[in-house]
Amino acid sequence: MNISLFLNTLFLAIIALSVVFVYRDAEKYAKSGVKIITPVLWAFLTFISWFPFFPLYFFLRHYNYKRQLKEPNFKPSGKFYFLVVVILALSFLASAVFFIAMKS
Repeated sequence: MNISLFLNTLFLAIIALSVVFVYRDAEKYAKSGVKIITPVLWAFLTFISWFPFFPLYFFLRHYNYKRQLKEPNFKPSGKFYFLVVVILALSFLASAVFFIAMKS
């Protein structure tokens, strides 16, 4: 078996498991009353662009969704949204560097 084929299959399996996890977890938070984008959209974004959106989901899950469960009137601050933008920008930058390095 070719190692490249094995690694590609492994990477696709990790993405598939991540998509299923994000969907189920987001669905759990949505059913409990947390203000969240739809679980289907989270799963779709994770599938289409795994690197930026999978870490972003965990960031939002930890700093926003879990907090909304404890404090129903919780409103994130401006610093929170700034961190979300920074995480997305760095993730997209890392993805671009990775793909450029792979083509070289």
